[in-house]
Amino acid sequence: MKKVENLPLPFRSEKVRNLAKRLSPISSRLKLFYPTLKIELKRAGIELDVEDYLSLSLLFSTYNFFLVFFTLLLLFSILRLEEALLFSFLGGLGFGMFSFFYFLSYPKISVRKKVNDLDKNLIFAIRHLLVKVRSGVPLYDAMVGVSEGDYGTVSKEFEKAIKQMQTGVPEAEALDKIAALNPSPYFRRTIWQITNALRSGADIASTLSAIEETAVNEQKIRIANYGAEMNPFAVMYMMLTVIIPTLGITFLIIMSSFMGIIISEWIFYLILFFLCAFQFFFIGVIKSRRPVV
Repeated sequence: MKKVENLPLPFRSEKVRNLAKRLSPISSRLKLFYPTLKIELKRAGIELDVEDYLSLSLLFSTYNFFLVFFTLLLLFSILRLEEALLFSFLGGLGFGMFSFFYFLSYPKISVRKKVNDLDKNLIFAIRHLLVKVRSGVPLYDAMVGVSEGDYGTVSKEFEKAIKQMQTGVPEAEALDKIAALNPSPYFRRTIWQITNALRSGADIASTLSAIEETAVNEQKIRIANYGAEMNPFAVMYMMLTVIIPTLGITFLIIMSSFMGIIISEWIFYLILFFLCAFQFFFIGVIKSRRPVV
């Protein structure tokens, strides 16, 4: 069985993937509900069949279910909370389902990280090309410099193109190939502008200068839009994590004193758990919407 580099570290092990294969009867039925997963795995560079990947997802979620179940059961038993078994099961089930869907979304997350890395380093790579071309260096040598430079995924993509050029593939054709399989729309557009300039015989330096100016302006617009989006998010955060919990707990205590209802201690632990989970989720949303600079 070949080694898969783009998976999370524990699942690169051959033993773990062999263990997951025992769940293939279930995953073979589940794959009918995920018709786009094959394309997502290909874009993420994960060389696994859909059935094998779903088996790993089931194994991951089952492991997390038992881990959270026994951890909560031990904690609730120490705290002597009533119905500890039920809440431990519900907590484990919820976390297990979350783990399953997270693992299914991992290819999209992996592609998104690749796109972010491409967009972050693309402007600097374009400037590298522009400086080299303006100083009289041929475009091929400038692209070799980018492939050998510290430009993250951009360097890797140009390295693929250079390898094809060294086998005799024309520059424009090699660049078109790396653009066609790339998930970043900005990278694809940049490469297509360069290949159009090569085919039409236009000045490469002028084309690169226009590409750099456009990319910088788009980056400024994304930053401005992000700042505008944060205002309603800040209000929502204050409402859901400060105002509503504070007033809700106060109202609950007052009502219980008037009505003679005894509030169990586990309710406050449950409220704290949901507040922590929401803040973790909220931070993730903020990070995912932050523009790459």
